[in-house]
Formats: sequence, structure tokens, C-alpha cells
Amino acid sequence: MQVVIFGADKLGIDFYFEIKANEEVVAFIDNNVEKQGTAILGINVYSADILPELVFDKIYIASLFHYTSIKCQIVKMGIFQGKISYLPIENYNNKKRFADNLMGFKNRKLVDSLYCFKELFREDKYEKAWMEIKEKYKNIFIYELSVEAIGEFIQRSFMAVNTCETDENKILRVFIPQTDTGTAVRRICNKFLVKLIGRKIYIVQEKESSFWAYILRTYPEDIDTSEYDKFSSRKNFPTYKISTDNAINNFTGEEIQEGNIMLERIGLNKPYVCFAARTATYNNKTVGHDFNYSARNMNFEDYEMAIKFLQKQNIITVKMGRYENQMKPMENCIDYAGLYADDFNDLYIASKCEFFVSSPSGIMFMATLFAKPILVVNSMPYFGYGGTPYTANDLYIPRKYYDVNRKRYLSLREAVKLDLQCLVWTDRYEKMGIQLIDNTPEEIVAAIQEMLERLSGRWHDTVEDKKNYERYMEIYHQMEIETVDNPDNWMGGLIPCRIASSYLRNNLYLLA
Repeated sequence: MQVVIFGADKLGIDFYFEIKANEEVVAFIDNNVEKQGTAILGINVYSADILPELVFDKIYIASLFHYTSIKCQIVKMGIFQGKISYLPIENYNNKKRFADNLMGFKNRKLVDSLYCFKELFREDKYEKAWMEIKEKYKNIFIYELSVEAIGEFIQRSFMAVNTCETDENKILRVFIPQTDTGTAVRRICNKFLVKLIGRKIYIVQEKESSFWAYILRTYPEDIDTSEYDKFSSRKNFPTYKISTDNAINNFTGEEIQEGNIMLERIGLNKPYVCFAARTATYNNKTVGHDFNYSARNMNFEDYEMAIKFLQKQNIITVKMGRYENQMKPMENCIDYAGLYADDFNDLYIASKCEFFVSSPSGIMFMATLFAKPILVVNSMPYFGYGGTPYTANDLYIPRKYYDVNRKRYLSLREAVKLDLQCLVWTDRYEKMGIQLIDNTPEEIVAAIQEMLERLSGRWHDTVEDKKNYERYMEIYHQMEIETVDNPDNWMGGLIPCRIASSYLRNNLYLLA
């Protein structure tokens, strides 16, 4: 069997000698750029970028403290989870080195994730605080909470909030921000969002991390880490319908005052709609690469017709995003992304918009936080929405899937089955001979007009619209079963938004 070892340090090398008699190690992988391009025992050491090109049966993760983040890194590159394995801990000759004060394996991983692990010996202060917590709570659970990508963070936040709201009062659930993806750069997608969500659930803030590191090191038997990875995968979590009752709309009075001044200052002094067009810029500037997601990108200029349409409705538009270059001047559109972007401003602007228009990207869920509707344009794939929050007014219009070999567009049923094979990775669609066709400016305008009319109560589906939608939902429910039951699908169920009637009218091939 041909295998790869992820980790070119002593642990990986020791494991090589354990398995070399029975398995062929074809490569070492390491995120340390100083090791990449070298060789160990005649075996080349590569960066993880080479994985999709390598031929192997299994990849072993040789890391005690970062196995979850490395696994996520590998899965995001399109490697099936069935190929990923961890080293058998019982075979470590140096196991005692990691026991560290009788602390269990996952607890050590937890302490390592608290990156401000500096003040470990302030027993007087920490012991008093710990005794107060122990008196108040019968059980204390610790979880990891990914805070790197804004969409993933928001989705997991609703999963976490839902879990906490069903708890008894005597249970404390503590969420550790996890920012280590195995890359050289660590990022928190939006620090104010961590603070805002932290008003709903207990997220460990940076100044508290050394306290929890101390407690986990000193009292591991009093902390339940058995469900530490509970929120690492969204697949098995339901979608969450958001209304004003369960929105995360908990700005303070001072923040509202500050936000209103900001809106006035940048010219958002009447009804406005937020627009976002995903590009590779944010990932390239933070983690250095874009995870082979180019099929999700679009040109912001494709919104120009829609922006002019909204101007006639006396509605301003605002370009959202991060690390974006300044856009070319566009009448009726404020370039917030290129000029004013800020953690607090991002969220406050989203909280006050009429609705949010975006290609598939986590940024759109900033609106969902506050129960603001979203219109997803150029949507693909059709699934991957485990744990996703949505509102009753959300709409979407999908990209067209054109099969070059069969010279026709794929139906909804065919597109979902294809997605199960490609799982969001652009190169897989290309290898299958599929062209992903962007929505036209006219289709986007029609969907925006439908959104406006639905929100104002002026939209009425025709008899044909209702029949089309019933047929769509019949296929939807059949495909929903297939996506959930498919073992290779790590992304969750089908998109919960309503497909726009204006789009379905002109694309009935989807219902074949």
C-alpha cells in the first residue's frame, strides 16, 4: 500500500520506521517551508499543495496537537476523509513525553490551541476564579470553535447557540477559538463578531486564554472534553431558520450610536442593499492561497445593471468585502470594501441593509445574523449547507452546468449528482467537462425585482409558478436523501433558500 506521512519531524520519521516493512512511503508532507524541497531517507518532502497530484492509498497525520486542523486542510484540498488516518497513539515510544502532568491527549491538544499560554503560575488569581466557577456549575464542557472563515464561524455559532439554549443552568459550555489551519498565517475573520457572538455563548477571549490553559493543565479531571470536536463538521447539523426572535442582534446602545454616525458619514442615509462578489483576494492575502475555489468567484461588474435598477427604486447599493482593491467608479454604489472596511462596520452595515446580494461566500451570512434576507446569485454547488442559518425570505439563482461532452445543460437532478462527485473543487468540474455558466445581468435584475416585491408583499406566483415550484421541491426532496446518505459528502444538505420563480420560469430544463 502506498502512503503519505504528513509531518516531517521526529514523530513522522519514527512512524516511517514502524511501517516501512509493510507500506511504501511515497512522500512526506510538511507545512514548514524550510523542510519543503528537502529529502528524508531518500523520500522527498513537499508542501501540501502537491497532494492532489500524488497517487496514494492513505495519508497518515503525524501530529499530536494539530491533527484536526491538518485534517481540515487536507479535506479542503479534495482528499476523501476515508484516506486520512491518525498515528496509533499506543505505539508511541515517547508517549510519556506527551502525558505532561497526567493530562489526556485531547486536553494537551486543547492547551496547545490556547496560543496565549504564557501566564501559567498566577495560582492566587486563577484558583479563586476556578473555585467560583466550580461552585456555580455542575458540569463544564470545552469545545473548539473555528473563527477563521466568516461563513464557517457564523454557521458554527448558530450550532453552538442552539446547543447552549437547551442546557440546564448548571452546565457551562466553553468555546475555544481555533485559528490554526496548518498554514503559516493565523487569522480571525472578524474580531468584533467574536465579541458579538460571545454575548450569546461563552467564547474564550484572548485575555482569558492563559487562565483556561492553567485550568486544563491543573484540573483535567474536572473538564469534559469528550465532545471537543462536536462542531468541527457541519454535515449532520440541521439548518436554522432565523427570524427577529433568534437573530444575533445584540449591539449595545453605544455601538448603535457609533454605527449610525458611521452610516451617515459614508452616505448610507436611506434604504440600501449590500452586494458582494467573491474573489480570491481575501484568502490570498490572509492564508496565501484560495483552496481551488475559483468556480465560486464572479465579477462585481456583473451587478452594474442591478445597481442601476435599484437607483430607479431610490435604493443605494454598497460593495462589501475585505482586502479588496478600490473599484472603478460606479454610480449609486458606495465602495465600502475598498475604502472603509472595518470589523465593526462590516456587521453594522449588514444589520441595517434591506437585503444582501452575494455569490456563494461566507460574507453573505453576516446579513443572516440579523435576520436580513439574502439573494445568492451564481450559486453552486447545490448542497453543503449543514448548520446553515437562513431566513424565510431568502432566494437563490444557480449557475448553469453545461456538459461539453453531451452539449447540453444539466438538470437539477444531474447537477446535484455531479456535485456529489466534485464537492466544490473547481478542477474536478473541469476534468468532468463541465462549464459553470454565470447568471446574466438580466437574471440578477429579475431576481432582485422579485426579492423587492416579495418583501413588500406585491409578488404573486402564477399558477404555472406554483406547479413549477412543486415539481422543483419533489426533485429537491429526492436529491436531499441522496446527499445526506452519501458517505463522501462532508458538506451537509441541500441549499435551504427558495429558488427564484423568475429564474425557474426561464430554466425549466432544471425540472427534467
